[in-house]
Amino acid sequence: MRSHELQEKFDSIRRTDIWWEFESLSEIPQLRTQNWHKAVELSDRMAELDCGFESEKGLEHRAGCICGFDISGVAEWEAITDRIWKHVTAGHNSIRETIVRDFEWLLARTPDVSGVFESSGDYEAFKSLVNGLRSGELRRLSKAEIDLLHVMYHKLGGLTGRHSGNEQEPSGHLHNASSFVETEVGELAAV
Repeated sequence: MRSHELQEKFDSIRRTDIWWEFESLSEIPQLRTQNWHKAVELSDRMAELDCGFESEKGLEHRAGCICGFDISGVAEWEAITDRIWKHVTAGHNSIRETIVRDFEWLLARTPDVSGVFESSGDYEAFKSLVNGLRSGELRRLSKAEIDLLHVMYHKLGGLTGRHSGNEQEPSGHLHNASSFVETEVGELAAV
């Protein structure tokens, strides 16, 4: 079954800066959350809708589509992009909170952070990034900032301010923690 409307909504989500940042930062194992797992699961379900099955011919041999679409589940399929957006925005906000929390944890335990960063310029860039996140700055992180986060978390390994395996989502203390969840998919704000 193909749904052009659902596919267009899903494509509009994937074109947002929020999606790009969420996907890029979720590549860092320490920042991957339950919201990432759920968004991937729902995205995989969206891919099922692009099956190309010729239902007119197939119904002669089978009582449904090969993709798992069932007419009785239409309401669930119609809500799937909203559910994806909800998980992406919640995960995006959670990741930003985690970065701030981990930076504060790192500073409290490592007065000399020179071993974590390649240069004092990297440290200053990271500090600026965290200060922007802490203040609720609503801008997209740059590729360079995300690369810096990859390096930092790689060097830290499992040493962050969280227990390993903790997949709970933070409660939301940043100013932007709920601003994206309220946004309609058609009215996506660039971050």
